[in-house]
Amino acid sequence: MIIEKEQQEDSDYQSDQELLDELMGFVFAGHDTTPAVCSFGLKLLTNHPEVQKKLRTELLSNLNEPENRNITYEDVGTGEKTPYLEAVVHEVLRCADVTITARQPLEDITILGKHIPKGTEILFLTGMASRRATASYVARRQDVIAGDFKPTKGAWADEGVDEFKPERWLVDGTDGKKVFSASQGYSMPFGLGSRACFGIKLALLELRMIIATINLGGFLDKVPEELNNFEGYEEITLKPKQAYVSFVDWEDIRD
Repeated sequence: MIIEKEQQEDSDYQSDQELLDELMGFVFAGHDTTPAVCSFGLKLLTNHPEVQKKLRTELLSNLNEPENRNITYEDVGTGEKTPYLEAVVHEVLRCADVTITARQPLEDITILGKHIPKGTEILFLTGMASRRATASYVARRQDVIAGDFKPTKGAWADEGVDEFKPERWLVDGTDGKKVFSASQGYSMPFGLGSRACFGIKLALLELRMIIATINLGGFLDKVPEELNNFEGYEEITLKPKQAYVSFVDWEDIRD
């Protein structure tokens, strides 16, 4: 799929070997993070059958007979054809909270009114920050936000900020249809700026493909409560202690 994209006419693709060299970096960097996100994602979808049904409806309506073939880059490469899938992927990333970001300032700085000495190890709890960037919180913190600061994203509504709700990422398009908007609120699963995760595009592509393929393949039915907690354990990333699914054929699911 990646080679297919790189060989398009407007690409600066050079050779298979160069591409393979680059892919090694992506594979080793993302071998743990993407599976961890997928594990939490399957648990979230299991607990939200209405999201699964809505996603399936979109995939069957917007893609060309996706049940009878593999998902391709043309299908989900950008997410433009499948805005609800894109919303599901970003909401999974917002709620999964599998990584943290670490930085060291090169000089003394002040963050939200706190003095941070040069060389201090700063850990950003990106998942917590994403879920706490609500309208009321931003309003309360105006006293420590720089006067010339201009937000590039909106703030999440206070109500239901901890809930799994892909619809929060959708807005009305010019044609009246719902479209995905990354600027609806703050979410930083890949970090920000020039040192953000260099594998973000590949990770999003993988998540779109995996979630779409699983959704088309069957329904994730609820599992017993004793197998359905969201406690995690830390390795390189945060992973769920329990990641059980009950896969059911869509023909056996009633609306």
